Amino acid sequence: MLIHTIRRFVNFNQTIVVYGAVFCVAFLALFIGVIPSFRRLIALYTEIETIRTSIEKLQKKASVLSTYEQSSLEATYKELLVAVPADKSVSTLMATVETLATQKQLTIIGETIERIGSVASQSAQVNTKGEMNMTITVQGDLGRLREFFEEIIHVRRLVRVDGIEMSFSGRTQVPEAIISMTSFFSPLPSMIRKLSDTLEPLTSKQTETLEKVLGYPVAYKSSVIEATTVTEEPQKPASDNPFNPSFP
Repeated sequence: MLIHTIRRFVNFNQTIVVYGAVFCVAFLALFIGVIPSFRRLIALYTEIETIRTSIEKLQKKASVLSTYEQSSLEATYKELLVAVPADKSVSTLMATVETLATQKQLTIIGETIERIGSVASQSAQVNTKGEMNMTITVQGDLGRLREFFEEIIHVRRLVRVDGIEMSFSGRTQVPEAIISMTSFFSPLPSMIRKLSDTLEPLTSKQTETLEKVLGYPVAYKSSVIEATTVTEEPQKPASDNPFNPSFP
């Protein structure tokens, strides 16, 4: 009875049934074939655009690097490390201040470096700003102090003078200055940059600043004492007789 009813319905509505079946097949084909293919096409286009952009960046980077010589870049990098080291480099900072003070015939009576413990301990707090504060107290002639103030910011160990407190100490009223300074360092990146990252050439202002910094003198000089080996021939005893007083 049910089969007969269905057959009768199909016979009377054959056109509707055919169009309905075609619609269902087309609907299934849309979700099964067309939409996934369209998504793959979009993903492929996006990947092609990404590759094209990366190639353009690499070409631009190669063009920028071709204008510099590797030996020149390495030499400039080493010179800049003197001005802004990769770590706090307390030794070079103190050597710079002490050498300059000695040249100006000033006496350093106190030095304080903020958070000095972080230099020796990896578990200590790390200064992510690349700055380290230092306070020194110097005594000497007033004119020499002025020269020191002027030259401390023009040496190739970049520091910034944040404040100066002047006073006169002792019976002789010797000029004394407490100088607050900030030194700079630039830690090496913890992650290697992508090969496709953009590399821009130095601007004229950056080149001018670079040449200015490289023109600053180095206040300290490291000296390496080479060890010399002295070869001495064994001395022959004056006498072979051990009971002789001249026997060593």
